[in-house]
Amino acid sequence: MGVNKQASQPAHHRTDNQVIRGTGGSPGIGIGVAWVWQEPVEPAGPAPAVHDAGAEWQRFLAARDRVRQQLANVKARLAREGLRDEAAVFDAHQLILEDPALADPVQQRIAAGSFAQEAVLAVIEDLAAIFETMDDEYFRLRAGDVRDVGWRLVRALSGAAPPRPPAGGPWVIVAADITPSQTAEVDLGAAAGIVTEGGGAMSHAAILARARRLPAVWGTGPLRDRVQAGDLVIVDGTAGEVILRPDAATVERYRRRQAAVQVTVEEARPDPAPAATGDGHPIVVAANISVTDEALLAARMGADGVGLFRTEFLFMNRSAPPSEEEQVNAYRRVVAALGDRPVVFRTVDVGGDKPAPALGIHPEPNPFLGWRGIRYCLDRPDVFKTQLRALWQATTGELWVMFPMVSDPEEVERARELLEEAREELVAQGRPVARAARVGMMVETPAAALALDRFVPWVDFFSVGTNDLIQYLLGVDRGNPKVSRWYRPTAPAVLATVAQVLEAAQRTGRWATVCGEMAADPPLAAFLVGMGAQELSVAPAHVARVKRLVRALRRDEARAAAMEALKAPNAEKSWAVLEEYRRSAESRAAGNAAGQS
Repeated sequence: MGVNKQASQPAHHRTDNQVIRGTGGSPGIGIGVAWVWQEPVEPAGPAPAVHDAGAEWQRFLAARDRVRQQLANVKARLAREGLRDEAAVFDAHQLILEDPALADPVQQRIAAGSFAQEAVLAVIEDLAAIFETMDDEYFRLRAGDVRDVGWRLVRALSGAAPPRPPAGGPWVIVAADITPSQTAEVDLGAAAGIVTEGGGAMSHAAILARARRLPAVWGTGPLRDRVQAGDLVIVDGTAGEVILRPDAATVERYRRRQAAVQVTVEEARPDPAPAATGDGHPIVVAANISVTDEALLAARMGADGVGLFRTEFLFMNRSAPPSEEEQVNAYRRVVAALGDRPVVFRTVDVGGDKPAPALGIHPEPNPFLGWRGIRYCLDRPDVFKTQLRALWQATTGELWVMFPMVSDPEEVERARELLEEAREELVAQGRPVARAARVGMMVETPAAALALDRFVPWVDFFSVGTNDLIQYLLGVDRGNPKVSRWYRPTAPAVLATVAQVLEAAQRTGRWATVCGEMAADPPLAAFLVGMGAQELSVAPAHVARVKRLVRALRRDEARAAAMEALKAPNAEKSWAVLEEYRRSAESRAAGNAAGQS
């Protein structure tokens, strides 16, 4: 886990109640002494004195065998805790470990003169960097999984053991980031919580923290240099806050809240019941997923279906595209995990922030305006048709499929033609296919949002991808730290455009889903419900929270708040209007629940 920076006992008793805000998502209250680690820059243990490429490759293979067994042990440990579904996270790690995209460049570097440890480090950082440059939060967070596997390999090569907190505690783990392995191996008897400078609630580490009921706050920004040896720390995983060096009164207040932790733990519990507003408007709350193991989590958390399956994950970090059979098997696993609940498959969306060398997608001068999404698919009907054939075979029921990055009705028309051609080919071959298909499109370009009526003849539903739509509307690359502060979901142009899309969907009788990050943000979710969204699709971890929010709202009141926000002069005032309504609605709902108990 890294290098401990402090002694096991408090060194001072300074108090200042400094509040640091991050992102919650693993609820509960943790109170303990900070234990800060840094991953070492260089791997422990010396390299051999003489470079022997054959011997170094064999060392790598032996290390891979040891890591393979370690991953099996972690899965077994989680299974003993009753977390079999969460243990599936390490299936993804196993895939990374066995992927030629890792082994081949390691072998090449070794042949070129690198020792095994430095070769692994270099390749892992190259792979992680690919994920970290992506716009999609889910893919950015996968860098942690890549580094997790890499550091296991480095330790297996060097013989180093991951450090553990000293005796004592309870400890609040403070780190730059935390890997899924580290989270799975935390001693629950000694740990009070987790705080990370990076990461997020969609990471596999966050999934495991919630499952193990470890309060955690992610993405605080620079923090470790502000935490000193012996500092007392409070982790409020529900509010997403960290209190450094609290005074006695603050500690007592949080201990009382900690005693009621079973209430706050509801945040992480499954919620299979349908959600409807207080005035009777049903809202579907679905899950966004990217890999098949997340389908099990979505089902377990009570998602009403999958509103967005990012199929491009199957196409990335590999030397050749997945075969039709491989895709069929992957899609069937997702359908099986959700049972009779619908799964919306987004066709492969590569390009932009998602390079895929296996598909011929390489860096471009301006990739977000380049060869990506449906443009790529229509230019490569061989790749696209193979995926469409696989999708038809994934279910015998109803197939839900949607196309990304659409800007012209002709794109949807041509994509539908290819979809039908794929079905006809399969029928002619005597293969079983879905009985029908519902076709949708992502609304994430201004061209689509501002002329939605023109797409109506070709689609059954619209799915608003607010992440890309916002950055195209505002001309802001949210992954660029120099301008990301201008990425404002409550900017007047954004709210007005989203409202226009939802109203157009209602007017034309088309189903309207919002699958971007706005759907999981409580004040913004209230805006979306008020403007007529019929479905909110969020990360599996947010399903229960969003369902509770929906039940606290009234559609008429939410619409009134939304209309007031639309009239506000700037992003800050729009946010204030929506947050005030969200707070009052949830406060009223909590009061009603208390009165009924």
